[in-house]
Amino acid sequence: MRPVGFPYNYSLRDHLRESLLRIPPRCSLFMSDAEEFPAWRARLTEALRDLLGVGSEPVPPPAARLLGEEELVGGVMSRLAVQVAEDLAVPCYLLTPLQADRPAGSVLALGVRRGGKLSLAGELLAMSQTGVRILIPDLPGQGERLDDMSRLQAMLLSMGDSLPGWVAKEALILLAYLRGLQEAPLGQVGLVGLGSAMVPALLAAALDPVLKAVALGGDLRGGVERLLESDRREAPGVWETEWFPPGLLRLAGLWDLAALLVPRPLLLVDFDRQEKGQSQMLRLVGQAYAEQNCAPRLETHAGCDNTLEFLEWAADFFSVWLPAELSDLPG
Repeated sequence: MRPVGFPYNYSLRDHLRESLLRIPPRCSLFMSDAEEFPAWRARLTEALRDLLGVGSEPVPPPAARLLGEEELVGGVMSRLAVQVAEDLAVPCYLLTPLQADRPAGSVLALGVRRGGKLSLAGELLAMSQTGVRILIPDLPGQGERLDDMSRLQAMLLSMGDSLPGWVAKEALILLAYLRGLQEAPLGQVGLVGLGSAMVPALLAAALDPVLKAVALGGDLRGGVERLLESDRREAPGVWETEWFPPGLLRLAGLWDLAALLVPRPLLLVDFDRQEKGQSQMLRLVGQAYAEQNCAPRLETHAGCDNTLEFLEWAADFFSVWLPAELSDLPG
């Protein structure tokens, strides 16, 4: 005889989905009993530092080596190796505009591309010609780091780390490199996060206290949906579900990480055309900016057609906000 009420469900996936939806993240700003904003910010920032193993001291500018230069239309593309650990360097391209004596600002661009930094450089060339210097690293498993991908996530997890956490920590070092350039305008450093790289970009932005402005474009479904509502027949790729550090979704949603950026200027562009998915992220982040009287510093777009359209918006966004005098920002 079948026991009354016994749950004949064998799907661990369904169980995890329901568990994540039923229990809200413990550091969410948008819970009904949320703390005041400054206390919430301090609590979540400290929890993120513990999660990723990042200290609170400022990151010093790293060592870097120039490996070559190539002149492009309107600028120079330098090939660099930037040291991020005692025995590890990250290959990067640095796009520097020619027409400006001093660049209007510097931007770190994180993006997932099969061709790595070379593919992304072609897309970002137009932005650099607006007078912004752009640093483009190869993420693990891309470009010159292609051989890294084999079982890399498993190795990191066995050491108590994760792929997005590692990329976020590399981003913090690369941002320090941009600030350390002698010709860099003081404080005028921004960050771009594209596609799956939006998650480590958000983590780095949340933990960098002097970042000036941030532009994020991708699928803005805020965590559970992005992790668990993909096609069940489709094996998740390393650039999709594995971009969430272990424990993050119990701690905060993507909208909470974006709310940590208040009062910094933020461009948020949703590539997802599903109305439910795009509205929640944009609505909640808009609410956080409005409640802190920073609504003019948030620019949002839904249903973006392509990456180039996003980058056009980002170029205009940085041209306004990187040189702006914002007295309420640190640094």
